[in-house]
Parts: sequence; C-alpha cells; structure tokens
Amino acid sequence: MLSWPFSSLSKAVLLLAVLLLPMVPADAQLDEEDYRQKVAAALDGYLRPAISHFEQTTEVAQAAVSKLCAEPSAAALETARTAFGEAALAWAAIEYIDLDPWQEENRGTSIYFFPDRRGVTGRHLRAALQKADPALLQPEIIAVYSVALQGLPALEYLLYGKGFDALLEGDGADYRCALTEAVAGNLLRLAGALQSAWAPSAPFPQALANPEPDNVFVRSHKEAVTLLLGRVSTGLEAMIQRKVSAPLGADLETARPLRAAYALSGMTNEALAANLLGFRALQTAAGMTEGMSPAEVAALEQAYTKALLAIVALPEPLGEAAADPLLRSRVQALQADLQGLHRLAGLEVLAALGLKVFFTADDGD
Repeated sequence: MLSWPFSSLSKAVLLLAVLLLPMVPADAQLDEEDYRQKVAAALDGYLRPAISHFEQTTEVAQAAVSKLCAEPSAAALETARTAFGEAALAWAAIEYIDLDPWQEENRGTSIYFFPDRRGVTGRHLRAALQKADPALLQPEIIAVYSVALQGLPALEYLLYGKGFDALLEGDGADYRCALTEAVAGNLLRLAGALQSAWAPSAPFPQALANPEPDNVFVRSHKEAVTLLLGRVSTGLEAMIQRKVSAPLGADLETARPLRAAYALSGMTNEALAANLLGFRALQTAAGMTEGMSPAEVAALEQAYTKALLAIVALPEPLGEAAADPLLRSRVQALQADLQGLHRLAGLEVLAALGLKVFFTADDGD
C-alpha cells in the first residue's frame, strides 16, 4: 500500500472530512432563480475547484516522473507513485460527473479506462514495451492511440506492474521510463483540456448557466440542476456495480480481485472513499438537503458516514478482501451500505428537490 493522506485516514479524520460539509435542511419551495443559484454554487463551489485540483495533481505527477527518469532512485520512484496516487484520488472525486466535457474527445475514458474487464491496458502496454516504438512517445501519437495507454490505469501499470524495476536501472533513455513520461504528459494535457472545457466561457458551462428553450443541453435551470445532481444517483449506481459488485462476484469462487479499481497500487479503498466524498461535496455545494426534514438529513448523514467508515475499516484492498473468506462478509456489508446510500443520496434527495433522475446511455453499464 502507498503512504499518502487517504491511506492513513483514521475514523476520526474521516468523520472530520464528512462533518466539514454540514447538511442543513431547508424549505424546498424552489423557483427558477433558486435552481439557477444551485447551478452556480455547484460549478463555482465544487466542480471548478475540484477539476483545477485534478489538473494540478497531474502536473505534479508529470514532474515527478520526469525527475525519476532523469535521476532514478527508490526515493524518486516512491515520489512518483505518491504523485500518481494524489492524481488518482483527485480524479475519483470528480470521476462520475461524466457530462459533455468528459465525453468530448473521449476525455473521460482516456483519463480513466475502467472497467477493463479483458485486461486491455496490461496487454497493450506489454506489447508497446516489447516493441519499443519511438513513435508512441510523441504527444500527437499517444493522444490518438488506444485509450488503454493514455491515462491513470496506464500510469499505474508502468509504475507498479511487471517490470517496473526498469525505472530504477539508471538509464534515462530506457523505453519504459520514456513511455511513462509520455503517458504522464498526456494525462496532464487531458486534465488541462477538461479544465478549459469547464471554464465559465466554455460552451457547456455557458449552457448550464444560461439555459434556453432550444438549448441542446438543458432548457431550464431546473433541468441543469437535475443534470448535475443526477450524476450522484447514476454515479453511485455505476460505482456499486463496477467497483464493488464486479470484484465481489456472486460467491467466493467467482470473486475477481483484479477487477477492483487500482488493484495494482493497492489504493482501491482510498479511491472509493474519494468517490463518496466527491458525491457528497457536489450535493452539499448545491444545497442538496433543501426539502428534507431534519430526520431525513440525519439519515443521509449517517448513510454517508457508515459507508465511508466501512471502507476505512477494511484491513485489505477491497478486491483482496472480496476473495478472502474471512473478510468477504465485510465487502458484502459495504455493498449493502452503498445500496442504501444510493436510495437516499441518489433518489430521495432529488425527489425532495422536485427533480427526477437524469439517465444517460451508459448508465447501468
């Protein structure tokens, strides 16, 4: 396991992270101006700062990889791994806001090709390393190459996967190191493009902030709120299916540990916690508890805290725990906790705001 702040979160620290975003019930008699304010609060209070943070972490990761290749050492490798981890957690906090800026130029999938049920990332990287094609190191080539070679899973494999010790051999021209630099540089490019796509003057944020009846994205401020907060519902569902149920399998014999997110680096649990904190931060920034009674707010708070603490309490990464007969029941309990959270945070919150869940073509995948 890596050592960065998320991996060492105690229950007290995690509870503090939750409590920093208080949920306060309010009256839900909302009009278009109320919904407009919610969109503005979601964009400026959470999304843009979180996306900017992701871009900053990719910049740090790119610099750390470059330093590793220039001056190989065990310490430099650990620094690069830590920087990768910070970028992965920053992405996890915004991962499921997969709206138009994510889909444009296939950015979201290029940043995080997951789930990878057939091990495409590993196969493509092993082939690339064996062939050592210098053309793949060019920014314009890797940017249009397989999405399996462009983002966080590829960087994880190069830093942790088979043969990672080549990064320590002391040859700055080593192809693995050069490819790692290329992947890190491309990840930074993607993060920058995503940040630009969410700038106030960019088309999609402009459409959210200024909806019109003939707008191709949204036709009202209420629809804009539904579109943003609906990602919590669909995102939680996708998270449960892809990151918990898939590695858990139907029984012990069908458990698939390697299907867990970030299985190579062992940071599965940290990323899951970051997913949840991202959902909660988005909802809180937009005033998600309006229309909910104090009892409902307390139930929602408890559901978030219970799920987060269940993640922190796992003594092994989720994939490994799913395949361990002594720990599997904890993963099953977490799955049930997340399903309960989905009903509260994903559905009842929207209903209390007078909204319906917005579905996209890939929901439930």
